[in-house]
Amino acid sequence: MTAAAEERRPDRNAKRAPVEAAEAPGAAVRSVQRALEIMSLLTEDQPLVTIREIVDATGLAKTTVIRLVHTLEQNGLLWGTANGYMAGPGLWRWAHLAQRSWELPPETQRMMRELAARHRETANVYVVRDLYRVCVAQQEGPQTLRQVVHIGDELPLWGGAVSKVLLRDAPDSLLLRVARSSPYGEGHVRRLREWIDEAKALAAADARVRGQLAAAQGATDTTPSARGLIWPVNGPVTSPFGYRWGRLHAGIDIGAPYGTPIHAAAAGTVVLAAWTGGYGNYTCIDHGGGLATCYAHQSSYAVSAGAQVSQGQVIGYVGNTGHSFGPHLHFEVRINGNPVDPLGYL
Repeated sequence: MTAAAEERRPDRNAKRAPVEAAEAPGAAVRSVQRALEIMSLLTEDQPLVTIREIVDATGLAKTTVIRLVHTLEQNGLLWGTANGYMAGPGLWRWAHLAQRSWELPPETQRMMRELAARHRETANVYVVRDLYRVCVAQQEGPQTLRQVVHIGDELPLWGGAVSKVLLRDAPDSLLLRVARSSPYGEGHVRRLREWIDEAKALAAADARVRGQLAAAQGATDTTPSARGLIWPVNGPVTSPFGYRWGRLHAGIDIGAPYGTPIHAAAAGTVVLAAWTGGYGNYTCIDHGGGLATCYAHQSSYAVSAGAQVSQGQVIGYVGNTGHSFGPHLHFEVRINGNPVDPLGYL
């Protein structure tokens, strides 16, 4: 006989016990909270749970656990098996309702798939619920090593890169409440406002780059060849393409001394050569077919917007302008305005 079989099993044919009218409201709330705590033990990684596991996880008395499990099973929220308890058929109604309520439109689902494939990272969708951000959808990327966020997870708004975006239009009253809920107290409001300003600046800079590239390139869905680009400077890659510090690092950082000449990765037309937020002195070259390369943090320019450049021509010099912690070249490859990993094109 298995350990699970030795545990007391509620009679599935028994009549549901009526709620005691004299039960105190506080006790009823605690019972609901405990029942939800039991249900939360069921996950994709742990689809079955035993009475002993529930007792160990919740710290509740075994008799209390058996009573709660009995109630949940009688209402179809749990289903008893020889190995433990699994999600019951009564949950299908709620699951169907939740799916209909939160299912993303096909266009949004397509965008998430493309985003995850392009950046090779898991894409999540969050909504704000009071002082928390809730993950309501997820698309796994092709190189996901581990998942730290799951659908349904609630995370505090006082931390995390996602919060910088979710709080962009938040009123001061909400920022104050979020700060008070953090370990840092009301003084965290200043940091939250700095995050919001940073997120707005990055969004504005990226929108400017995309807009100028779109105007120069016109409407195109052409995918350029993955060959033909040369390295703009010689040096090691000190920071790769991908997410860091909670946001996309849209290019690669190449280590090079201050003042090193920067060479055009391919022939094309300079569509942008100007200060661009955190990029500092920033140049973008349109190479045709939807392909563009961009060069950030330059100390100075060697070309101006509208110039025609040849492959290998000096277009600027390595610097430390904008949001930078030392001389280097931040190099981007953009396809129809969207940043992709430059190492796939060099």
